[in-house]
Amino acid sequence: MKKAIFAIARYLRFLRVALRSPIAGTLRPGDWRWVLRGYQPETVRLLDLTAKNHSGYMRDIDKKRVSTNTNEGFSRLFNNKIEFQFFFENIFPLPRLYCVILDGRILPGSPNYAIMEPMEALEKGISLVFKPVFGGMGRGICFASKEGTDYVINGEPRSEGGMAEFLSGLHQYMVCERIEQHPSLRKLFPGTINTLRVLTVRDPGNGEIGIELAVQRIGTTLSFPTDTFGRGGLGADIDLETGTCGVAVRRSETWSREAYTQHPDSGEQITGKKVPHWEEIRGTLLEGLSKYPYFDYVGWDVLVAENGFYVIEGNHNPSNHLMQVHEPLLASPLLRRFYVSRGILKRETASSPA
Repeated sequence: MKKAIFAIARYLRFLRVALRSPIAGTLRPGDWRWVLRGYQPETVRLLDLTAKNHSGYMRDIDKKRVSTNTNEGFSRLFNNKIEFQFFFENIFPLPRLYCVILDGRILPGSPNYAIMEPMEALEKGISLVFKPVFGGMGRGICFASKEGTDYVINGEPRSEGGMAEFLSGLHQYMVCERIEQHPSLRKLFPGTINTLRVLTVRDPGNGEIGIELAVQRIGTTLSFPTDTFGRGGLGADIDLETGTCGVAVRRSETWSREAYTQHPDSGEQITGKKVPHWEEIRGTLLEGLSKYPYFDYVGWDVLVAENGFYVIEGNHNPSNHLMQVHEPLLASPLLRRFYVSRGILKRETASSPA
């Protein structure tokens, strides 16, 4: 009885969110059947759900269980970026953490490095990334550098006093080095750092970790200053064997799907571009995770540099929109088995799509 009441309450919460969607009023009458079946209006529009294809796509109403049913309770490492830094900087290459800011106070960051205050780093010509300890979707991230006598934050010049005022207003922020991305990826759109999203999944049968999909994210004028897909950035699917980009897709302001072989702002060719250091990225992720069997489902954000790569963060419940916009998640037999084994999907709802 309690389970039934909980399920009804969960469904009613889902419908309330759907009805508040800014595009709910623009759906066609027939689209509401997919909302009633567990897809949010944005998903219905982006994936163009139909009777023939809908069963291949993971439902939004099931997605919350990804957070609670994966990674053996270690998801807190992905919710708190400081804890993530402490744990994973001994496994993967991560950008250096210079300090942490709480209520404007500058405090030590990683125990592996001496503290360096932001103003000192900028004076030395080091570019910085300021990012909230908690949260995601690129919200609150700022990029800072010093150009001549000006301090520049997200492209806007500030005086020394303006920079000090900016720092004093920060709370629960990490200050990390800004890594220069690989020149070939910078060409795609120089205004943002264009990162990879790599999904690793552990086979519930044999326990082996593998990479199930990867996407090259690319910023646009809409998503600036980040490459976040949910804010108008592009996502190009990556061939896992060759590391080659396919067609890039972004969502429009009305959540329809737009496909590009060239960047809509820079004109740079996307389709066919090879991700630098792809073999190294793939090998390092799999080797590192092979030692930690409790990480079974993670979306890794990877920055590719000229001399290698850096893991920026991990997501224990990565965006389905970014991952499904090219191919339904449930088209993968491994992902279907994994979701069923973790109780994310019921066995009867995980049959192969028609």
